[in-house]
Amino acid sequence: MVLWGGGCKKVYSIENAERFLSAFNRIENFLRKETDSKPGVSFVELVNRAVKFNNVVEKYKDDLKEFAQLRNAIVHQTTEQPIAVPIDEVVQSIERVAQYLLSPPKVIPAFQRKVFIMYDDEYVKDAMINMYKKGYSQIPIYKRDGEFAFLLTTYTITMWLGECMDKNISNPGDYLIRDIACYENKCHNYRFIGWQATMFDVLDIFYHAQRKGTRLEAVLITHSGDAQDRLMGIITVWDLPQINEILNL
Repeated sequence: MVLWGGGCKKVYSIENAERFLSAFNRIENFLRKETDSKPGVSFVELVNRAVKFNNVVEKYKDDLKEFAQLRNAIVHQTTEQPIAVPIDEVVQSIERVAQYLLSPPKVIPAFQRKVFIMYDDEYVKDAMINMYKKGYSQIPIYKRDGEFAFLLTTYTITMWLGECMDKNISNPGDYLIRDIACYENKCHNYRFIGWQATMFDVLDIFYHAQRKGTRLEAVLITHSGDAQDRLMGIITVWDLPQINEILNL
């Protein structure tokens, strides 16, 4: 089979068709099981059903439907040879989507790290010094009993310093961190997720926050996704390019 691309003639082997169909069948079996659908349900309908709760399917729904068209072109034939053989890029694409569906990359261990935290009875000036020296743009704040309090960000500091200047408050750094929590408590600028969450889950969280006009600063990772569990990692908006690179987006 000879296909043309970029002005240069290139020969694609029948192996491409076999690899494509193998990946397609893995995806179809996954979607059928995921949606608890009977054998008679079409592939496109499987996609339409799964898109409601699977964010990987949501992201690749158009590609999946195009894969279905190519699959029909390969399989529905009247000759001894396939009437279509997918190019290398298409084969690699469907295999990548199949991998993401069956085994999506998890946030742990990729973003597992020791997270710097502070306590709400510490001084604002100490938080500012840590942000300055260590380059932090946010610090998770806890109470002494281990309860999560809020996410301190440079936005909090800026708002606090602005109020101090406006009201002629002297020595703003001598206040306790808990005294400026009111600026962040209204923002809902963080989310908690469990360690088994996928990178697609994280992208979905940031995407929906953006759609709602919410200023989401970070996603905090604990074992169960509960705020009171041990902090295992943090993903900030600055980590999104790394996630996109990992996912080849």
